[in-house]
Amino acid sequence: MKREPAISLNPAALTHLRLYCHAAVVGLVRQAVGAWGSLEEVGERFPFLIGYVNEMAAFGLAGVDLDAAPQRWRELLREWEQQADASLPLLQLAQQCELDAGDLVVLAGAALVDEDMRFCAVFSELHGLLDNPRPTLAMLDSWAEPLAEVPPRRALALLQRGLLLNANDGAPLGAWCARLPPLLSQVLRGAGIGHSQPGLSYQPAQQALPLAQLILPGELQQQLPALQTMLVNGEIDTLLLRGPQSNGRTCLIAALAAAQGKGLLCVAPPALDDAAVLAQLPALAALLQAVPLYHGLSDLPAPNQGNWQALLLDLHQGCGQLQAQNSLLLELPLPDLVQRTALWRSALPDLPPAQAQQLAAQQRLSSGNLLALARAAATQARLAGRDLPTPADLATAGNSLDFGVLNTLAQPLPANGHWSQLVVNADTAEELQVLLSRCRHREQLQDQAQLSSGCGVRALLRGPSGTGKTLAARLLAAELKLPLFRVDLAAVMSKYVGETEKQLARLFDRAEVLDAILLFDEGDSLFGRRTSVGSASDRYANLETNFLLQRIESHQGIVLLTTNLADNIDSAFQRRMDVVVDFSLPDEAARQAIWQLHLPPEHQVPGDWLQQLAWRCKLSGGQIRNAAQHALLLGLAQQGEVDAGRLLTAVQREYRKAGSVCPLREG
Repeated sequence: MKREPAISLNPAALTHLRLYCHAAVVGLVRQAVGAWGSLEEVGERFPFLIGYVNEMAAFGLAGVDLDAAPQRWRELLREWEQQADASLPLLQLAQQCELDAGDLVVLAGAALVDEDMRFCAVFSELHGLLDNPRPTLAMLDSWAEPLAEVPPRRALALLQRGLLLNANDGAPLGAWCARLPPLLSQVLRGAGIGHSQPGLSYQPAQQALPLAQLILPGELQQQLPALQTMLVNGEIDTLLLRGPQSNGRTCLIAALAAAQGKGLLCVAPPALDDAAVLAQLPALAALLQAVPLYHGLSDLPAPNQGNWQALLLDLHQGCGQLQAQNSLLLELPLPDLVQRTALWRSALPDLPPAQAQQLAAQQRLSSGNLLALARAAATQARLAGRDLPTPADLATAGNSLDFGVLNTLAQPLPANGHWSQLVVNADTAEELQVLLSRCRHREQLQDQAQLSSGCGVRALLRGPSGTGKTLAARLLAAELKLPLFRVDLAAVMSKYVGETEKQLARLFDRAEVLDAILLFDEGDSLFGRRTSVGSASDRYANLETNFLLQRIESHQGIVLLTTNLADNIDSAFQRRMDVVVDFSLPDEAARQAIWQLHLPPEHQVPGDWLQQLAWRCKLSGGQIRNAAQHALLLGLAQQGEVDAGRLLTAVQREYRKAGSVCPLREG
């Protein structure tokens, strides 16, 4: 289990906030004296307030009357700030959000109750309401007035900017009470954001990789110096970075921020859906000296003056209104062969260059998944006492990758076996080898032939049921050493408009970054012909087909479609298939070979009887497999071997399942 880093508290930050709280207490005491007549009366009602007054006197307020106390306290506070040798979040907030001392007193006043719950009784009595134990906006304005540099109603302005929250929604404006947002409160105390808000995390600058260590596309690497200059000069206030997930986008933003001495404030769901959290983000970014990084937000807040923010876009996500005048869109595609080789060498420095290149050519993974695979394989090797991982270690490590949505919308199929297990005619075998070659050399083919479809490979396996289409997909995945997932159409298809497209988009995106093969078994149910529009359901069905047509064409991975009804596949899909493999029912020789594959080696079936069975019973490969398995089951149940009688019983069972009569009879 990963150990979370300890939260580093900043004592100076907490002291600074409390000193401003004392400035707010001066305003509160002045107001209490006005309400109850004298300082002695205030002390009798709430003795703890006199304790605060005495603390301030020890700092140099002794002999200063209450009217002059705010300004004198501000002078003493400024002296303390100049002598402080630590980072002060309140001052950072003031600089970035253009706040003056009056604003800071308002914020501190809103935090009084959180610092000392005894203030609840004071506010309740001043309001005359027991259920209103916080300062009103008017109170806060009056406390800030002696230090303010602009007209009043400052508290309302801070509330509108998200720096304050209304503690009693629904009350008249004059009765609104303010409180400090919890996230802002804990950061002002120097405690960081911790885990208090799901979807919000902070990464300090020192945890980011240096830009020089990032393995990036050559063109982007050359643009980095100019990009850094533009960010520093304020020419760019919003950086849009589009690319696949788990592909180093966050690492790049973190490195750019760290180059300026800034951390990273990552914002993802569910924090993105919380308007109160979003309103606090500019202030939090200022306090933490961090660059805000949003994951998939469609409406960005304005960044702080002179600062920049970043937004991650998925591979097929548009920019829309986000690409404003001072924004820049960059693309970060999947790493090519050279980059993947460098990533393998960086993850496993002792790996020979030839082996690193071989591994890089084997799988077209995103950078994050490649590094995760390398780390997991290295762990497997260390467990076995080896210095370098073996192919077996890599295969085991592949199971530890985060397949995410693939595990919910598809089922993994075992990718093992050998081509000798598949009995097909010569034409089918030749076309399967063409498909294998197309998958293996897809990157070189794209580079040299400049294919508009990129590195994607689309293949249609068509033929009657039981002729080996799914088995061929498994053997192809085994040969390529890639994971294979059969799409669960029941999980993908939805009755809600647009939901099917969303599910398919997530499925394709995840398969792309993991270089997983997608198998659409019985694909005619999803890739069927478009029909004339006679109803709303026809129109939406056609929209789904159109989406699939575009998405499968832009997919940069391997997609296999199998069908028993090739005529039902939309012609537009068939035209876009790179390879079409036809499977047919086996002839007599093929049937005999399939029987030999599936029968146990110690079977007692005579050769001439088996030859007669292959000649007379025109079964598919799937039916032969089922019959052989049932004959073996009968032998196990009866403690005997697979003989002609048990095999005949199994064959007759297959014919009954198909609703036909077996041409063979007992005896």
